[in-house]
Amino acid sequence: MHFLAFHETLRPSSPVFWFIIQVGLIIGFFAAWPPTSLLIRRGVKTELLGTPK
Repeated sequence: MHFLAFHETLRPSSPVFWFIIQVGLIIGFFAAWPPTSLLIRRGVKTELLGTPK
């Protein structure tokens, strides 16, 4: 996104910088959801919610 849409360096004090960070976090969350749920269903990974066993 940085190289395609912006030609100058984004600074952390810029609102555009924080908007891009939020977009990346949302995309990463939805990209990681399907493989994580598959691993939990197969028993490879344990759920992190709740009390540890």
